[in-house]
Amino acid sequence: FEYAPISLWEEDYSGIKLFFDQLRKRGVIDLNEHLTRHPEDVEACMTRIKVTRVNLKTLEMFGASSVEELTENLGKIFRDEMRHHFQTELLALWNGDTSWSGEGINYTLQNEPLNIRLRWQILPECCEMWECVMVAIEDITLLKKAEKRFQNLFTYAPISLWEEDYRGIREMFDTLRAQGITDLKTHLLRNPELVNQFMSKIAVTDVNLKTLELYGAESKDALLSNLDRVFRDEMGKHFIGELLDMWSGKTIYDHEGINYS
Repeated sequence: FEYAPISLWEEDYSGIKLFFDQLRKRGVIDLNEHLTRHPEDVEACMTRIKVTRVNLKTLEMFGASSVEELTENLGKIFRDEMRHHFQTELLALWNGDTSWSGEGINYTLQNEPLNIRLRWQILPECCEMWECVMVAIEDITLLKKAEKRFQNLFTYAPISLWEEDYRGIREMFDTLRAQGITDLKTHLLRNPELVNQFMSKIAVTDVNLKTLELYGAESKDALLSNLDRVFRDEMGKHFIGELLDMWSGKTIYDHEGINYS
Protein backbone atom coordinates (compact mmCIF):
# COMPACT_ATOMS: atom_id res chain seq x y z
CA PHE A 1 0.00 0.00 0.00
CA GLU A 2 2.59 2.54 1.10
CA TYR A 3 4.89 2.24 -1.93
CA ALA A 4 2.32 1.47 -4.65
CA PRO A 5 3.07 3.53 -7.82
CA ILE A 6 -0.50 4.86 -7.89
CA SER A 7 -2.38 7.06 -5.44
CA LEU A 8 -4.19 4.85 -2.89
CA TRP A 9 -6.64 6.00 -0.23
CA GLU A 10 -8.46 4.08 2.48
CA GLU A 11 -11.68 5.98 3.25
CA ASP A 12 -14.67 5.70 5.57
CA TYR A 13 -18.07 6.25 3.88
CA SER A 14 -20.14 5.33 6.93
CA GLY A 15 -21.24 8.96 7.28
CA ILE A 16 -22.73 8.78 3.80
CA LYS A 17 -24.42 5.47 4.65
CA LEU A 18 -26.07 7.03 7.75
CA PHE A 19 -27.18 10.03 5.68
CA PHE A 20 -28.74 7.71 3.07
CA ASP A 21 -30.56 5.82 5.84
CA GLN A 22 -32.02 9.10 7.06
CA LEU A 23 -33.16 10.01 3.55
CA ARG A 24 -34.88 6.66 3.09
CA LYS A 25 -36.67 7.08 6.42
CA ARG A 26 -37.91 10.45 5.14
CA GLY A 27 -39.38 8.68 2.11
CA VAL A 28 -36.79 9.59 -0.50
CA ILE A 29 -36.87 7.03 -3.32
CA ASP A 30 -35.21 8.84 -6.23
CA LEU A 31 -31.85 10.16 -5.03
CA ASN A 32 -31.05 11.87 -8.34
CA GLU A 33 -34.26 13.89 -8.14
CA HIS A 34 -33.56 14.72 -4.49
CA LEU A 35 -30.01 15.93 -5.22
CA THR A 36 -31.26 18.01 -8.13
CA ARG A 37 -33.63 19.78 -5.74
CA HIS A 38 -31.08 19.88 -2.92
CA PRO A 39 -27.59 20.25 -4.47
CA GLU A 40 -26.24 21.26 -1.06
CA ASP A 41 -26.59 17.60 -0.03
CA VAL A 42 -23.89 16.67 -2.57
CA GLU A 43 -21.53 19.03 -0.76
CA ALA A 44 -22.69 17.66 2.60
CA CYS A 45 -21.85 14.10 1.51
CA MET A 46 -18.39 15.21 0.37
CA THR A 47 -17.70 16.46 3.90
CA ARG A 48 -18.84 13.09 5.31
CA ILE A 49 -15.91 11.26 3.70
CA LYS A 50 -13.28 10.38 6.30
CA VAL A 51 -9.80 9.61 5.03
CA THR A 52 -8.25 6.83 7.11
CA ARG A 53 -5.00 6.34 5.26
CA VAL A 54 -3.13 7.43 2.11
CA ASN A 55 0.14 6.30 0.55
CA LEU A 56 3.30 8.17 -0.48
CA LYS A 57 2.21 8.54 -4.12
CA THR A 58 -0.89 10.40 -2.90
CA LEU A 59 1.19 12.94 -0.98
CA GLU A 60 3.38 13.45 -4.05
CA MET A 61 0.43 13.81 -6.43
CA PHE A 62 -1.45 16.33 -4.29
CA GLY A 63 1.60 18.29 -3.13
CA ALA A 64 1.28 17.49 0.57
CA SER A 65 4.28 17.23 2.90
CA SER A 66 2.49 14.88 5.31
CA VAL A 67 -0.67 12.86 5.81
CA GLU A 68 -1.79 15.43 8.39
CA GLU A 69 -1.42 18.32 5.92
CA LEU A 70 -3.42 16.38 3.33
CA THR A 71 -6.29 15.33 5.61
CA GLU A 72 -6.57 18.79 7.16
CA ASN A 73 -7.04 20.34 3.71
CA LEU A 74 -9.46 17.92 2.02
CA GLY A 75 -11.77 20.86 1.30
CA LYS A 76 -9.11 22.24 -1.06
CA ILE A 77 -8.85 18.90 -2.88
CA PHE A 78 -12.53 17.84 -3.06
CA ARG A 79 -14.38 20.84 -4.51
CA ASP A 80 -15.86 22.62 -7.52
CA GLU A 81 -15.99 20.26 -10.54
CA MET A 82 -15.77 17.20 -8.30
CA ARG A 83 -19.47 17.63 -7.54
CA HIS A 84 -20.36 16.38 -11.03
CA HIS A 85 -18.69 12.98 -10.80
CA PHE A 86 -19.30 12.67 -7.05
CA GLN A 87 -23.05 12.84 -7.61
CA THR A 88 -22.68 9.88 -9.98
CA GLU A 89 -20.75 8.03 -7.26
CA LEU A 90 -23.52 8.76 -4.75
CA LEU A 91 -26.13 7.35 -7.14
CA ALA A 92 -24.04 4.16 -7.49
CA LEU A 93 -23.88 3.81 -3.70
CA TRP A 94 -27.61 4.50 -3.37
CA ASN A 95 -28.34 1.75 -5.90
CA GLY A 96 -26.28 -0.80 -3.97
CA ASP A 97 -23.10 -0.84 -6.07
CA THR A 98 -19.97 -1.76 -4.13
CA SER A 99 -17.53 -0.44 -6.76
CA TRP A 100 -17.34 2.51 -9.16
CA SER A 101 -14.95 3.98 -11.69
CA GLY A 102 -14.98 7.24 -13.61
CA GLU A 103 -13.18 10.47 -14.42
CA GLY A 104 -13.27 13.85 -12.74
CA ILE A 105 -11.25 16.75 -11.34
CA ASN A 106 -9.48 17.21 -8.00
CA TYR A 107 -7.05 19.93 -6.93
CA THR A 108 -3.56 19.89 -5.47
CA LEU A 109 -2.87 21.85 -2.30
CA GLN A 110 -1.17 24.36 -4.61
CA ASN A 111 -4.56 24.94 -6.28
CA GLU A 112 -3.62 23.18 -9.52
CA PRO A 113 -6.43 21.17 -11.16
CA LEU A 114 -5.81 17.46 -11.67
CA ASN A 115 -7.74 15.43 -14.19
CA ILE A 116 -8.15 12.06 -12.51
CA ARG A 117 -9.41 8.57 -13.21
CA LEU A 118 -10.84 7.26 -9.95
CA ARG A 119 -11.85 3.77 -8.86
CA TRP A 120 -13.24 2.70 -5.52
CA GLN A 121 -14.26 -0.58 -3.98
CA ILE A 122 -16.08 -1.20 -0.71
CA LEU A 123 -14.14 -4.00 0.98
CA PRO A 124 -16.20 -7.19 1.46
CA GLU A 125 -16.14 -7.04 5.26
CA CYS A 126 -17.47 -3.45 5.22
CA CYS A 127 -20.48 -3.74 2.92
CA GLU A 128 -22.94 -3.15 5.76
CA MET A 129 -21.69 0.24 6.97
CA TRP A 130 -19.14 1.23 4.24
CA GLU A 131 -16.49 2.02 6.85
CA CYS A 132 -13.59 0.83 4.69
CA VAL A 133 -13.44 1.81 1.04
CA MET A 134 -10.30 1.40 -1.07
CA VAL A 135 -9.81 4.23 -3.58
CA ALA A 136 -7.24 4.38 -6.41
CA ILE A 137 -6.60 7.66 -8.24
CA GLU A 138 -4.65 8.01 -11.49
CA ASP A 139 -3.45 11.40 -12.75
CA ILE A 140 -4.58 11.70 -16.39
CA THR A 141 -3.97 15.44 -16.76
CA LEU A 142 -1.41 14.99 -19.56
CA LEU A 143 -3.77 12.63 -21.38
CA LYS A 144 -6.58 15.20 -21.20
CA LYS A 145 -4.26 17.93 -22.48
CA ALA A 146 -3.27 15.70 -25.40
CA GLU A 147 -6.94 14.97 -26.15
CA LYS A 148 -7.68 18.72 -26.08
CA ARG A 149 -4.78 19.40 -28.43
CA PHE A 150 -5.96 16.69 -30.81
CA GLN A 151 -9.50 18.10 -30.72
CA ASN A 152 -8.21 21.61 -31.47
CA LEU A 153 -6.13 20.34 -34.39
CA PHE A 154 -9.32 18.82 -35.78
CA THR A 155 -11.64 21.73 -34.98
CA TYR A 156 -9.41 24.53 -36.31
CA ALA A 157 -7.73 22.76 -39.23
CA PRO A 158 -7.76 25.02 -42.35
CA ILE A 159 -9.40 22.31 -44.46
CA SER A 160 -12.79 20.60 -44.18
CA LEU A 161 -12.52 17.50 -41.96
CA TRP A 162 -15.25 14.94 -41.30
CA GLU A 163 -15.30 12.02 -38.89
CA GLU A 164 -17.66 9.37 -40.23
CA ASP A 165 -18.88 5.92 -39.25
CA TYR A 166 -18.92 3.40 -42.11
CA ARG A 167 -20.03 0.38 -40.11
CA GLY A 168 -23.38 0.35 -41.92
CA ILE A 169 -21.54 0.02 -45.25
CA ARG A 170 -19.43 -2.80 -43.84
CA GLU A 171 -22.59 -4.62 -42.72
CA MET A 172 -24.15 -4.26 -46.21
CA PHE A 173 -20.94 -5.64 -47.73
CA ASP A 174 -21.10 -8.64 -45.39
CA THR A 175 -24.73 -9.23 -46.35
CA LEU A 176 -23.96 -9.10 -50.09
CA ARG A 177 -21.01 -11.46 -49.72
CA ALA A 178 -23.18 -13.86 -47.74
CA GLN A 179 -25.58 -13.80 -50.70
CA GLY A 180 -22.74 -14.88 -52.98
CA ILE A 181 -22.01 -11.50 -54.60
CA THR A 182 -18.36 -11.29 -55.73
CA ASP A 183 -18.50 -8.57 -58.43
CA LEU A 184 -19.86 -5.44 -56.72
CA LYS A 185 -19.54 -3.22 -59.81
CA THR A 186 -21.77 -5.46 -61.90
CA HIS A 187 -24.21 -5.85 -59.02
CA LEU A 188 -24.53 -2.05 -58.62
CA LEU A 189 -25.13 -1.62 -62.37
CA ARG A 190 -27.99 -4.11 -62.11
CA ASN A 191 -29.29 -2.59 -58.87
CA PRO A 192 -28.52 1.18 -58.98
CA GLU A 193 -30.87 1.87 -56.04
CA LEU A 194 -28.28 0.22 -53.79
CA VAL A 195 -25.98 3.25 -54.19
CA ASN A 196 -28.45 5.47 -52.32
CA GLN A 197 -28.88 2.77 -49.69
CA PHE A 198 -25.12 2.73 -49.17
CA MET A 199 -25.09 6.54 -48.92
CA SER A 200 -27.76 6.43 -46.23
CA LYS A 201 -25.56 4.11 -44.15
CA ILE A 202 -22.87 6.78 -43.62
CA ALA A 203 -23.18 8.24 -40.11
CA VAL A 204 -21.37 11.57 -39.67
CA THR A 205 -19.88 11.69 -36.17
CA ASP A 206 -18.22 15.12 -36.22
CA VAL A 207 -17.17 17.96 -38.51
CA ASN A 208 -14.85 20.90 -37.98
CA LEU A 209 -15.37 24.68 -38.29
CA LYS A 210 -13.95 24.84 -41.82
CA THR A 211 -16.63 22.35 -42.90
CA LEU A 212 -19.41 24.59 -41.60
CA GLU A 213 -17.88 27.54 -43.45
CA LEU A 214 -17.42 25.58 -46.67
CA TYR A 215 -20.98 24.25 -46.75
CA GLY A 216 -22.65 27.45 -45.47
CA ALA A 217 -24.04 25.87 -42.29
CA GLU A 218 -24.73 27.88 -39.14
CA SER A 219 -24.02 24.94 -36.83
CA LYS A 220 -23.17 21.25 -36.76
CA ASP A 221 -26.82 20.41 -36.14
CA ALA A 222 -27.87 22.45 -39.16
CA LEU A 223 -25.38 20.58 -41.35
CA LEU A 224 -25.99 17.09 -39.98
CA SER A 225 -29.77 17.41 -40.25
CA ASN A 226 -29.48 18.35 -43.95
CA LEU A 227 -26.95 15.83 -45.27
CA ASP A 228 -29.42 14.74 -47.94
CA ARG A 229 -29.01 18.23 -49.45
CA VAL A 230 -25.20 17.90 -49.36
CA PHE A 231 -24.75 14.32 -50.62
CA ARG A 232 -26.93 13.95 -53.73
CA ASP A 233 -27.15 13.81 -57.51
CA GLU A 234 -23.65 13.72 -59.04
CA MET A 235 -22.12 12.40 -55.83
CA GLY A 236 -23.39 8.95 -56.72
CA LYS A 237 -20.87 8.67 -59.56
CA HIS A 238 -17.72 9.11 -57.47
CA PHE A 239 -19.29 7.34 -54.47
CA ILE A 240 -19.44 4.16 -56.55
CA GLY A 241 -15.67 4.43 -56.90
CA GLU A 242 -15.36 4.70 -53.12
CA LEU A 243 -17.52 1.62 -52.65
CA LEU A 244 -15.49 -0.43 -55.12
CA ASP A 245 -12.25 0.56 -53.39
CA MET A 246 -13.65 -0.38 -49.98
CA TRP A 247 -15.03 -3.64 -51.38
CA SER A 248 -11.54 -4.54 -52.62
CA GLY A 249 -9.99 -3.80 -49.19
CA LYS A 250 -8.50 -0.34 -49.74
CA THR A 251 -8.53 1.93 -46.66
CA ILE A 252 -7.54 5.20 -48.41
CA TYR A 253 -9.54 6.93 -51.12
CA ASP A 254 -8.68 10.08 -53.12
CA HIS A 255 -11.04 11.38 -55.78
CA GLU A 256 -12.80 14.47 -57.14
CA GLY A 257 -16.55 14.93 -57.20
CA ILE A 258 -19.48 17.22 -56.42
CA ASN A 259 -21.29 18.04 -53.16
CA TYR A 260 -23.73 20.88 -52.46
CA SER A 261 -23.74 23.66 -49.88
